[in-house]
Amino acid sequence: MKLCGENGHKAKDGHPCGFKIADTAFSCHHHATDKTRQREIVDAMRLAQKQLRIPDSIKANGFQTTDDCLRVYSQIVDILTTEKHPDIKRLNVAIRATNGAMNAHGVKAAEEQNKILLLLDGHGAGLAAMQRLKESPLRVLPGRRTPPTDKGTA
Repeated sequence: MKLCGENGHKAKDGHPCGFKIADTAFSCHHHATDKTRQREIVDAMRLAQKQLRIPDSIKANGFQTTDDCLRVYSQIVDILTTEKHPDIKRLNVAIRATNGAMNAHGVKAAEEQNKILLLLDGHGAGLAAMQRLKESPLRVLPGRRTPPTDKGTA
């Protein structure tokens, strides 16, 4: 291996080009008279940049619980704050999917609340139960009696 600058090619700052080339090559792709190789490299770089992948660290677990949705939100925020070049478009799709899952969980919770209210006798008890649900500081999904554990479902 030798440096492109050994053949007299200069970098933008005027120093010899420091690009490593094969012993049989005369110049790097920046200084070549035929610019097709340079275009191929730039095109491959642009394509790779467009096709960034969502990191494997995002685990949605099928959005089975609202905690899964919140965990995905947290992971996306971590990616956005730590990575130099996150793929905003793909992360936006992940956020939208998470929003849809959260909405679905909200609909399920409302359906469960409606079933419970219909089972209660009379309107007075139902209205009182609905008021307690609205005023409760902690909203637990119906049917879930224990707090979630770190291992997933309780």
